Amino acid sequence: MSEKAWLVKPEIAEKMVKAVERKTKEEKPEKGGREEGAEEEEETKRRHVRISVEAPDGKLTEIFRGVIKPLNDEGAEVHVVVNVEAEGEISDQTLKMKVKETLQQLGTKFEVKDE
Repeated sequence: MSEKAWLVKPEIAEKMVKAVERKTKEEKPEKGGREEGAEEEEETKRRHVRISVEAPDGKLTEIFRGVIKPLNDEGAEVHVVVNVEAEGEISDQTLKMKVKETLQQLGTKFEVKDE
C-alpha cells in the first residue's frame, strides 16, 4: 500500500514480530529504573478491537498509516477485511485479468459477486 509496507509470508511476518517484541522488551526500563517524581500511569490495555471504516479509495494509504500500522507496531495481530463496491460499466477483462488475478497472486481469500 506504500513504499514502507511490504507483503510477506505469514511465517516471515511472525519471526519479524517476535524480533520486534524481544527488542521492545529489552528497551523498556524496569519498574525500579524510573526517575524520581515520575507519576505512575496505568494504561488500559484491550485484548480485541474491531474497527469499521467507510472511506473513499484515495484514503486507503492514510488508513494504513494511521490505523493498521500503529496496531501492528504495537504487536497486535491485525486482520483486515476489505469490501469493495464498484458501480459502472466494468468489463470482464478488468474483473478477471486484473482484479481476480491480483487477489490470487496476493494469496487472499476473496469472493467476487457481479450483477
